Amino acid sequence: MILFHVLLSIFFLFLVFLLVLCYILLAAFIFRYLLQVFYGLKRFILTQTPSSVRSNLVAFGIFSFIGICALHLFEANRWFSRACYALMAAFAFRYLLQFVFALMKSSFARSTFSPCQTLSFFTRKKLIIFTLLCFFSTGGLYLFEYSRWFSSATVYRNARQYMVVGMVLMDFRAVGVVSFYPERAVWKPAVWLQQWIMSAGMHYLPEKDSERAIWKYHFILAPYINRIHAPRSKAVYPLIETSESILESLANGTMADTELAAKDKYIVFSMTAFYYQYVYGFRYSFMPSTWYEEGLSKDQEQYEHLKQVVEWSVKLEKEWQQHSEILAYMRKNPEIELAHIVGVSLLLHEIIWYQIYNLLFTCEDRYLDLFYTYINKYTDDDSPYFRVDRKLQKSFNNPVIYHGEEINFFGHRLCQRPKFPGYNIREIGSLGPNLGWYDSFLILNKRLVPEEKQQEVLDRFEPWEPVEGYERFKNSL
Repeated sequence: MILFHVLLSIFFLFLVFLLVLCYILLAAFIFRYLLQVFYGLKRFILTQTPSSVRSNLVAFGIFSFIGICALHLFEANRWFSRACYALMAAFAFRYLLQFVFALMKSSFARSTFSPCQTLSFFTRKKLIIFTLLCFFSTGGLYLFEYSRWFSSATVYRNARQYMVVGMVLMDFRAVGVVSFYPERAVWKPAVWLQQWIMSAGMHYLPEKDSERAIWKYHFILAPYINRIHAPRSKAVYPLIETSESILESLANGTMADTELAAKDKYIVFSMTAFYYQYVYGFRYSFMPSTWYEEGLSKDQEQYEHLKQVVEWSVKLEKEWQQHSEILAYMRKNPEIELAHIVGVSLLLHEIIWYQIYNLLFTCEDRYLDLFYTYINKYTDDDSPYFRVDRKLQKSFNNPVIYHGEEINFFGHRLCQRPKFPGYNIREIGSLGPNLGWYDSFLILNKRLVPEEKQQEVLDRFEPWEPVEGYERFKNSL
């Protein structure tokens, strides 16, 4: 039986090898073809282009530049600006056609645009080199993933054979998604093969074992999480459902593999929770500005689920504090810990936002206390924020600063909570009065603030001065 799984995993590995080889050859062909076109056009412009066409080509570049500048200076919904764009495009298109016709009439056209000439570049020797490169890369990644996922603690060894092969394919996809989003058509063959491998392997995992959640994370969510990306289409709905399934399974399920339960469980949960707070709003709209107004503020079921996710996050964080291995890993990889803190902070923000919008906000609410706790973790001197590179600092800083201001305003003005260190509040008018902020503030002011101080709170609508510590965050961007 073991031999059967080994042979089948080798078959899948061979399919991965063939697929990756096809991707490499396709990429090499496109790159070579673009070089061929570039150098062909360069030779044509320098040696064969008539002076009139050459001057028109320069005019085309000038008109294109003017058009791009106009896009930033005028509003596209004005008829005048639309007419300007159309006129500039017409002139640019005319000059471009002149250049194209001159090129097509010349002898350069065949040598510049012929795919057959590009194919002649791929000699037998070069194809062998590409094949060997792909073969050794696939074999090396297989050995690496095998040593990573197999140990004496591995329980479902038959299933893990397929896991290793699937992770080899994921390693190649991780390189490719840097250039193309995971949902693009070019990745369809890889996705189909990934699903085939995952289905074959998960067949040998018990239905209630949380290791299935680890598989779903790596084979479905990881390409999107690595880019912090979600498709703006119905394709996002399965990602939301998969995220919810992973979170519930890891929080409430059990895992027979003790090594996965001691480390991977917490890493996967933290990253999935971070991605979930980013992606769940697409249930309501693919335009972020309308998520809360039309969605969360009227969805009590989602509100309750967000609270459940926060409770799971807090529970698992307490658990991993007892494991020295995961603590050391978090210290070595601060981006994971930072994603956990930011994800929980933003989930708490959305919970409190729902309470404010629906007039359920109270100064003694547990989630308000938790929000301040996680913001303090974010701004503390030992925060993982200060241990990641500048690019990640910018990615993680903007949403927390932006959303933190809103809760900061209500917490300080209505509940006399301290201002967040590292935050600079905006005036109430910029917090989105058309979303109900202003009306909610007026009503909650009457409910939560002593009557003799209500007018004093309303009079203080000026922007706040920067809080001590703000420059430390500002300068790090």
